[in-house]
Amino acid sequence: MPPVRQRLLLSLLLGALLLGLGVLLGRFWGGSSSPASAGSPVALAAEAGDHAGHDHEGHPTTWTCSMHPNVQQDGPGSCPICGMDLIPLEEDSGDEGPRTLSMSESSRALAEIATTVVETGLPEAEIRMVGELAYDESRDRSLTARFPGRIEALAVGETGVAVEEGEVLAEIYSPELRAALAEYRALHRRDPQSAATRGARERLRLWDLTAAQIEELRMAPTVEDTVPVRSPIDGVVVEKHVREGDYLETGQSLFRVVDLTELWLELEAYASDYPWLAEGQEVVFTVGSLPGESFSGRIVLLEPTFDRRSRTVAVRVEVPNAGGRLRPGMFARGTVLAPLARAEEEPEPVLLPSSAVLRTGERAVVYVRVPEAERPTFEGRTVRLGPRAGDFFVLRDGLEPGEEVVTRGAFKIDGALQIQAKPSMMNPGEEEPGEPGRPGVLVEVEEAEAVLPDYFALQEALAGDDLAAAREAVAEMGAKVPGGSELAGLLADMAAAPDLETMRKPAFEALSNGMITTLEGHPEVWEGPVYRMNCPMVYQDRGADWLQPTDDLRNPYYGAMMLQCGSTVGTLE
Repeated sequence: MPPVRQRLLLSLLLGALLLGLGVLLGRFWGGSSSPASAGSPVALAAEAGDHAGHDHEGHPTTWTCSMHPNVQQDGPGSCPICGMDLIPLEEDSGDEGPRTLSMSESSRALAEIATTVVETGLPEAEIRMVGELAYDESRDRSLTARFPGRIEALAVGETGVAVEEGEVLAEIYSPELRAALAEYRALHRRDPQSAATRGARERLRLWDLTAAQIEELRMAPTVEDTVPVRSPIDGVVVEKHVREGDYLETGQSLFRVVDLTELWLELEAYASDYPWLAEGQEVVFTVGSLPGESFSGRIVLLEPTFDRRSRTVAVRVEVPNAGGRLRPGMFARGTVLAPLARAEEEPEPVLLPSSAVLRTGERAVVYVRVPEAERPTFEGRTVRLGPRAGDFFVLRDGLEPGEEVVTRGAFKIDGALQIQAKPSMMNPGEEEPGEPGRPGVLVEVEEAEAVLPDYFALQEALAGDDLAAAREAVAEMGAKVPGGSELAGLLADMAAAPDLETMRKPAFEALSNGMITTLEGHPEVWEGPVYRMNCPMVYQDRGADWLQPTDDLRNPYYGAMMLQCGSTVGTLE
């Protein structure tokens, strides 16, 4: 290439390089104030960042995760730990109470906080149970040989045959019976009312012959060689233990006949459902082998004891089966719609939506909207829960009808309180009465007055390591407490305790704390002093209390192992 053209090409390349460098430098120094860049994505993001730390009213807002309150930022986004959307909560102004949070209306809307007014009502729980159909034992008959003999003939050769009352099942030949019958016939001809005649008739009756059979055999022209075995009821032969030609011994089983026009449905109920169940309630159930159909019966028995392994109680339902479509052994699912048991003069209980409750261990916390506050303000409150009825809890203490509780977004409020190091569900702060660490049940005044002597008997039985006496005391208390109460549920669990240790902790402690609370407010329940004892060794961080009628300390939590461990911490008079 000629030198002139080489110089021209080099000049063009150098010019293009300088022009590109000038454009880049211009954008670097002046691009942020250029009108052309004002609507760019970068500018819009910067503008959003300027307002991300404020709500729609201009107040500073913290964005956090309700599951991980340690995550905090000035703008919206997702939690880097769990991926949940961050929620805006206004910083606490500092003038509310230790369990209170205030926020703007826009923050409340963004956090999707919803409230419901607490009302009274008559709750109805839907109790679901499983089990299977079985024979009605009151309609079950077993036929046995009352005298030695031989099966001469079988009228029913297999099981599953339907028979009627009085129908012949078999013919038995017995020399002993034949001789006894001949003796009776001879005595009756001589003197029908003599003592010997009556004795011979009674002997035949004890051999399972009916009065009609005895009279029939007496009037027969000759003494029969065989005696018939007849069905005592209408039913189905479900067991046959003999064959033709078999020799029999006294007491040997022959047949089993069951009337299937009524069956039993044996269900199992959990301990938490026990307070809702009562004899006479209707049970609607289905069986897998008859899909799409429902059947019903009524509860006739609640077993008095709980199964030690499954912690369930057996529920027996009487089921009509006139059509014979239901069969023993069928698996069934039953449902009971049970109203809360209460006296007619008692007021309707307060019902708390289950979605409002935050639970951890023994504690239950709800967030209540503070009335007449300028901005949405919510206060955390510890409540006492009774049994659950569907989507509601029966409330024992902590709220009044008409108060508003948070039913959606309560966990977000709780997370905001955790951020501000305030008491919350997970961090209760200073221990409150009834909070975890000291479990207790609600004991009504009438209940305390009725069961206090039995409570003392239970305390003495536990101190003496006597499980049988402890169970007897628990049974006595359970018989005096109306079903459905919190105390009744605890006593049912204690009745199912397999050993002393299970009955002692935490059940006996919960019972003791409930009794202590009631007696402290109503000392008139008991005549004379009641001593409050404490053993610091039961739990390392707090110990446990109990009551005694005397100051002779006897530790129910350890028994003979540390019978004198503890001290008197108070006297109720």
